[in-house]
Amino acid sequence: MSSCCVPKVSQINGNAGEATNTDDLKKQDRRQNVRLSNIERRLATLTLKKKKSNKKGKKTRLPSHRGFPFPGIPNNTSMDMSPPIAHKDPNVINTVAQLSPFRIPRGVANLLEKAQPSQKFTARCLTSVAVAANQECLVFISPCVCSDANSKSLVALTGTRANLAGQLLSAAGSAGGVTFSSGQSNTPYPASALSGSDFTWRLVSAGIRVRNTTAAVNRQGVVKFITDYEGVISPYGSGVSIDSLISLIDANHRTVRKNTANEPDTEITLSGQLYSSNVGWYKADTSDILAEASFYSCGHGPVCNVGSSGYRAGGTMVVLPLVSTAQSYDFEIVEHWEVHGSGIETLHTPSSSHSLAAEAVSNLVKHAHHSHSQTPSMSLAGVAKGISFAEHHKTAIKDAGSVAMALALL
Repeated sequence: MSSCCVPKVSQINGNAGEATNTDDLKKQDRRQNVRLSNIERRLATLTLKKKKSNKKGKKTRLPSHRGFPFPGIPNNTSMDMSPPIAHKDPNVINTVAQLSPFRIPRGVANLLEKAQPSQKFTARCLTSVAVAANQECLVFISPCVCSDANSKSLVALTGTRANLAGQLLSAAGSAGGVTFSSGQSNTPYPASALSGSDFTWRLVSAGIRVRNTTAAVNRQGVVKFITDYEGVISPYGSGVSIDSLISLIDANHRTVRKNTANEPDTEITLSGQLYSSNVGWYKADTSDILAEASFYSCGHGPVCNVGSSGYRAGGTMVVLPLVSTAQSYDFEIVEHWEVHGSGIETLHTPSSSHSLAAEAVSNLVKHAHHSHSQTPSMSLAGVAKGISFAEHHKTAIKDAGSVAMALALL
């Protein structure tokens, strides 16, 4: 049969499955064309930079410093970039103090319950701790209200695990092979002044920053820390050894573990609102700092001493890890205190309280401590802000507006 006798039929698919019928390609989908045009316009608005006009009456925005504010510095951590928080409601500041002590101005915060006019001040402690290769270190953060040379806010005991087994909390000196170092905050009152008259005091909160200052090529190890606000990890008796405390911290599910190889900075919060004895105001029975537990507001057990330096265990404890290369760490502690006494009435300022806010923030901080180990890269304030959306916190936070405002500002 000749080809002239075969009717012309449009072939739909070719040998390789390609479309050969071009009649349908001449038709256009108008709706789809409109969608594509809209997408192109949106992409153009996102990619094109609009020129800022400097017309009269319009302010020129200063460049943002969120990226790299200084040449030569590759990056900066969130804790270096966080500005202090100011608010007209003092209870908002008091709430922020329990979540992020470094974010509040100096000398303005008090606890949220059992308030009375007091002098509010901020003290600071700076020290460094070196850990030799194949050694460990247990650091006790023990804020002390005294300015005496023997009253320490930080005590560090460094050595091998075998040497630390011979170091007891009741020891008057360092055991063989154990290195002792300490740091003191610049509080204004000696023990002799606080033990007289009617002085009472309490710790509002303390913030601890730990920075691994080892050269980046040698920086390694996982820093572990925990705040034992209930005093349940250990009895903290005189016969407790340092190595057993490290083992107990390792085994506790609330212990936060943070790798310092990529993130050398760690921020820790010690909330004074969680210690019932501290909330009730402390008063000294004697002026002996090595026997007076009330000078060390947030801790458990008796006062310990190493080399005539007093400290108290059971607050925040930091374990610096055993690694094959020597490591160096920088510690910065900020302590917020309030002191009441007839002898300093001219220094007293009004104190605000809010029982609902106190209960709400206490529950929130406790929940944050319980959950912090699951997200170690976040700060305690960041964890608290995330869990505040849980149903069992929403109602309490709604009734305490200062807590909601504090979370919004963090």
